[in-house]
Amino acid sequence: MSDPNPRETYTWVARRLSEREAAFLHVVRPAESSFDVFAELRALFTGTFVANGGIDAAEGSRLIATGAADAVSFGRPFIANPDLPARIANGWPLAEADKNTFYTPGEKGYTDYPSFAIA
Repeated sequence: MSDPNPRETYTWVARRLSEREAAFLHVVRPAESSFDVFAELRALFTGTFVANGGIDAAEGSRLIATGAADAVSFGRPFIANPDLPARIANGWPLAEADKNTFYTPGEKGYTDYPSFAIA
């Protein structure tokens, strides 16, 4: 999805959802953005704000600690790391998801990633 005026569109949507007292706003940060999507939309939305998109454990902790987000979600890291909470909690390395298997049929790339094993 692309938008020629993402700031205008996204801020308009965040304001309208806030006016309607939406339960939460889940924002996926685009890979490339001309503005700080989380900061600007968080300032406009009064409900629960969930941040996603290229977030690692350190940034997620910072976003929550500073109030820039009420929660963070992890998409791709969970695909490649079925034990993601344990990996984060223990400082274990994260596996990288195979982008070639995204949105393809079958289990490859969805249920075939192993949990972390201590050698």
